[in-house]
Amino acid sequence: MKYLITAIVVFVIAVVLITVRNKRKLSNNIFTTFDHSSSGKSEGSKSEMKKKRGQHYIWRYYLTSWSDDSGYLFCLRNNKVFRVLPKNIGKARDFYRLRNLSPLEISIIEQGFIKNYWTQEIQQINKNWIKLFTDIFRQKEILEQQGKWDEQQEEKLDVIMNNLVEDVHCQIEETALPYLDSLKSGNIDFLKSSHAKFEFMFFLCLQYVRTSMMKNNILKSFAAGPLPVSPSQIENVWSVLYFILATNLAMTLSTSRTLRVVMLKNISSLPFITGDQPIINTLVDYSVYEEAKEFELYYPISPELALLISNNTNQSIIEVKEEEVTKYNNLIVNASDEQIYSNDESILNSLV
Repeated sequence: MKYLITAIVVFVIAVVLITVRNKRKLSNNIFTTFDHSSSGKSEGSKSEMKKKRGQHYIWRYYLTSWSDDSGYLFCLRNNKVFRVLPKNIGKARDFYRLRNLSPLEISIIEQGFIKNYWTQEIQQINKNWIKLFTDIFRQKEILEQQGKWDEQQEEKLDVIMNNLVEDVHCQIEETALPYLDSLKSGNIDFLKSSHAKFEFMFFLCLQYVRTSMMKNNILKSFAAGPLPVSPSQIENVWSVLYFILATNLAMTLSTSRTLRVVMLKNISSLPFITGDQPIINTLVDYSVYEEAKEFELYYPISPELALLISNNTNQSIIEVKEEEVTKYNNLIVNASDEQIYSNDESILNSLV
């Protein structure tokens, strides 16, 4: 456990430092902006300050597993099937835009989702997520008090509020890319390393909780629940909160002695499909959000391969036939928010 926590601390610090390295400093070296592009390369001063409006909550590179040679896949949305590029789906306008959190909202996060969860080291990591995503507002307050805030800095703050979370996702996805490529080839050997296992599990958990479906379901649960926390408060803290939820869940998956990572190999003619909730817990009903008591996570990797994290098997590789593929495809359909993806148009047409 001690080695794992050290690996986690190193990983999170690396993500933050790489992101911070991409900052451009403004007045007094206090207020900063990020220049990390979605391709991982700097594109010059104009693109550095461009506000990212259409923000993906489904990783575009992940969707390329269902693309044809020209880069297109099929999408079902609003009972219509159409051919589309991954860059044009699985996104929403200003989805990751940060909000200035009040002391009460920060306290809600700390008391409800950090305190009493895991060790002090993990709790501090989760507090650092709060710091990373709120420092820009504290820095603004300092400059305002010094009389050094101006309209140009306000414009740059507006860009950072939109771009910062997406930039952090870019760094995490770059870290996960070789793991995803290994999975696409049917190789899960990297999970033998505690460090690599947590890196991948954290990426996986982020993909699980960052979606529109998960956000909407959690907001609904607070609207209907007895807790003295309003949905509007959860809405305000969401872009910070789900990083903390992902960290806590990744710890659970990484340290469990009973959960096993299984590669599902599709030996049928029916392909695995995916959706805008690409990772699902097969043991919950997504039509009504309830806090999960048990986990069996399913993650389609390609039309031929999928990942299952379960405590119901001792196998590491399972060949699945059409009946099982249909079962998992139906689970993806039931958990989706508004979009389902496939390399096979006929499968999506059958769902209309």
